[in-house]
Amino acid sequence: MGEYREENRIMKYSENPSKEAVAWQGYDAFVGMDNYRNEVLKAGTILVKMEPSNSGYFTTLEEYRKQNLNSNIISKGLQLQPWEKEEGVYLYRSYVSIWKLTKDVEVAIGETAANKDYGKGGITQIYIAGYDGKNPENNKAINLLEKTGEEQLKNYVIPEDEAKIIKEEHEQHVLKRNYFCHLRQKEKLIDLRNSTDDIYVKSDCKNKLKEIDEKIITLQKDLKDSYELIGNIPSKTYDEKIGYLSKKIKIIELNKEFKEIKEVEKEDIY
Repeated sequence: MGEYREENRIMKYSENPSKEAVAWQGYDAFVGMDNYRNEVLKAGTILVKMEPSNSGYFTTLEEYRKQNLNSNIISKGLQLQPWEKEEGVYLYRSYVSIWKLTKDVEVAIGETAANKDYGKGGITQIYIAGYDGKNPENNKAINLLEKTGEEQLKNYVIPEDEAKIIKEEHEQHVLKRNYFCHLRQKEKLIDLRNSTDDIYVKSDCKNKLKEIDEKIITLQKDLKDSYELIGNIPSKTYDEKIGYLSKKIKIIELNKEFKEIKEVEKEDIY
């Protein structure tokens, strides 16, 4: 856990806010990875926080006011994960808390874009490192925020058919993440196999590549089934990387095959 220090009258966290803001992304709940930048917000700035929440994520008052208290629109704009209250009943967050910054502070700022399975995104998100939503009393120690009120939201219940689509789109995003990870593993193993003369290492790489290829074939089939069911949902984090690695691996394998053919031809000549 980091801590704040004052530097030129600006409160700065010991850890990089932008890195902290995405430290939990890439895992199963939020598969995509957003981009943040560090900026200083002035004392007196009003921020809004979706509730209930244990995290340090806020949006601007201006963005919030545009959405007319509609939790469905705000949640999709912030790409928030719905939660299942009980079987078949899915909800977004039902109210907001409103806060005023009491000091100039360095924060992480970005626009949500990487988790389209939870909505189109595009709303500004602000991360205040060190904020403790589980134990609000702990925030008194850093004394950065003053709570000024709460507002109830409308339209926070999600129809069951819509929740089903969100779940299916999220499952596709997880498949893309897993597909990328296996392609990355394959690339590294191919590089290792091609860079060593150790026959035991080459043999181990060959066996592991066979296992990875089997998993890749399964993931390709599952993704094909998902595309046929709901279409190809864009992934800002993984689509381009998957395309790049697929082409790179194909070229490497074709080059290897070409070299093997040349070696055979050379042996035939001599």
